[in-house]
Amino acid sequence: PIDTGPPDTTITSGPAEGAKVSTSPVTFGWSGTDDIQWGITYAAKVDNNAWSSFTPDTSLDISNLSDGLHTFRVKAKDYTGNEDPSPAVRTFIMDTAAPVISNVSATGITPDSATICWQTDELATSQVEYGLTAAYGLLSSLDTTLVTGHCVTISSLFDNTTYHFRETLDYKQKLTELLGLKVVDLLPKEWKNKFTRVDKTWTKDPDL
Repeated sequence: PIDTGPPDTTITSGPAEGAKVSTSPVTFGWSGTDDIQWGITYAAKVDNNAWSSFTPDTSLDISNLSDGLHTFRVKAKDYTGNEDPSPAVRTFIMDTAAPVISNVSATGITPDSATICWQTDELATSQVEYGLTAAYGLLSSLDTTLVTGHCVTISSLFDNTTYHFRETLDYKQKLTELLGLKVVDLLPKEWKNKFTRVDKTWTKDPDL
């Protein structure tokens, strides 16, 4: 059979258009369709680099990308040498820097609750790790809404007791690896909460 028409190329897997990517390598997969499906090969390129050689491969791992916007392209060629004139294109953003936390505060303090607020320099999830010592041990519920202004209310606290806390952004291991952590500790003045520091009241009640 004679094949005079060019093939069509489709990206089948990889980051969505405009997505942020935090880990490397970035992997794309693709496929091609043609009047005759036999002998299709592919070439790919990243940003303004040269096209690769045509091979039967249908996936590529991309490493050593700098932070910022990147463009991936791939095109098919059929066995007669016709190339896809409109390569498949996908843009994505490499972002390996963890959010920077600032303006941390504890507000709305009541005998059994407090609201912890902070800001980040980019969109991030919200979660607070807290406890009676710097070992923490307790976690607020994870808020997966991506925001730059964060506030989390923690409750069931013990009155007149020093609590330590830090913003984890997301304490789950997977997102810890993706986002990294910027930890900020807020400590009370030395003269505050003297009774519970000396008495260690929380050690006398296992439910605290």
